[in-house]
Amino acid sequence: MTAALLVAIGMTTAFIKISDNVVFQAADGVYLALIPLIPGPMMLVAGLIYPTIIDLAAASFITIPAGIIVHILMFVVCKTLAKLITGYGAIPIACSLVLIYVLNAYLINLSTGTAHSAAITELTIDGIQYGVSTVFGVALF
Repeated sequence: MTAALLVAIGMTTAFIKISDNVVFQAADGVYLALIPLIPGPMMLVAGLIYPTIIDLAAASFITIPAGIIVHILMFVVCKTLAKLITGYGAIPIACSLVLIYVLNAYLINLSTGTAHSAAITELTIDGIQYGVSTVFGVALF
């Protein structure tokens, strides 16, 4: 059910396109808010399912592995830090892992010669996503 909720939120906000091939996702804020609240690995499973479905729907097959890695790391960092510090401190730190997409965009575009501009574009977009997801996640938590 949580994966379905996250997919619904992600697909609804997928219409907010920042550039031609980059989609803004508001589901990450909800995901991060639910990690410290829901016990066990249920959010890990949801974190594997919802970005994969959203990337498949967006025909962005090449970003699926990065999405899975980012959401696994978000889960581990947020779950671990929520025990050491509160969820209010864990969410911004875990959300910073969206910046891994910058490296992913750079590596994907390395052979085309547009790696630097793709990385700068992705950094701008992920910076905005970091801010919105962090505020939204902390507010929901």
